[in-house]
Amino acid sequence: MLDWQAEDQESTWTFPNAITDMAYYKNIPDYRSAIRALRVYTIGKGFTTESTRDRIILENIRGRGDDTIQSILNSMFDLKKAIGDSFAEIIRNDKTGSLINLKAIGAERVTQVMQNGLIKHYLINVGKDKPVKIMPNDMLHFCNDRTADEEHGTSARESVQWIIDSLREAEADWRRVEHRSSIRVLWVDMSNTTKIATLRTQYKEGIKNGEILIMPGK
Repeated sequence: MLDWQAEDQESTWTFPNAITDMAYYKNIPDYRSAIRALRVYTIGKGFTTESTRDRIILENIRGRGDDTIQSILNSMFDLKKAIGDSFAEIIRNDKTGSLINLKAIGAERVTQVMQNGLIKHYLINVGKDKPVKIMPNDMLHFCNDRTADEEHGTSARESVQWIIDSLREAEADWRRVEHRSSIRVLWVDMSNTTKIATLRTQYKEGIKNGEILIMPGK
């Protein structure tokens, strides 16, 4: 479904499926590996710059403190595929306006405000306080598979969710069948509960230890 708003009207998008999208990315190993393989193929060789100054700037980006420019871009690539959009606030030098850092922002905290087909600004949820406004020039924003005048990207999950869910159901069903097939049922012709309890313990231990268990008839 395409997004559309009349001219001069503001519209917002809050990425309502971000949590679900992230759950698929984190909990489905094959899906996560496919996204990471595409990332390695796309940006895995790192970066080059036209000037030494630009290289030094990028090499000194630390994100939250233990990041690098490569790790930040890796994460943003994965998240734009998993969620549809990924964000990082551009931190600049107050005097020169030059780039000094990038601070990742989860899509679930972002409200994107549009007007006349353009991004007007972003509102970042910071809890109980008033949302923080960030202008487009101060936001690094990756968008995945946006079509025509859609206001947001498309998660890769949408095209593969049915397959993923079906495989997980089949695997869960097979695991349940295999588990139940390993349960031994022993029929005994007795009603003495004490003897039955003893027999149950001996039978359980025999199965556990892989031993041959011979029970006398009398």
